[in-house]
Amino acid sequence: MLKHWSYNTLPDHMRHQARAYLEDRCPPGGFLYAVLSNNLAAAASRADSANRAALLVWADWLTTIPMIAWGSSEAVEAYLSEDENDNSVPQVVKVTVKKYKGEWAARYSVNGKYQEGQTYYAGDDKEDAESTAKNMRLTAMKQGYTVEGTK
Repeated sequence: MLKHWSYNTLPDHMRHQARAYLEDRCPPGGFLYAVLSNNLAAAASRADSANRAALLVWADWLTTIPMIAWGSSEAVEAYLSEDENDNSVPQVVKVTVKKYKGEWAARYSVNGKYQEGQTYYAGDDKEDAESTAKNMRLTAMKQGYTVEGTK
């Protein structure tokens, strides 16, 4: 996996913890765990003043890190337990646009497993879901994933 993540926008006192989670797979503290788990309520309640002010920065940062590293507590736990040196299983991303729970949605899966916390719901707007799916594919390719259905 490519390691080209930036930590510069994050609050100074959190950069080391974010880097340790991504690059060394060290368990994050309570606030960062909540952010990575896609749990806004827990993140807001655990945030110090600098992190509370930077919640939008954290949300933007999530879109730059590997998709398998965040989105739910299950995704975080799986990332922590995965051997980063085991390249025997390629990370293949597939993005689909279809009606899901009554709405158009852009969903992606990694190695056949949907990442529920990162499903984008677009209501009745299929074009919005397709545009989001295109951005998901581009992000995955930039992060070094094999994206199914692209060349």
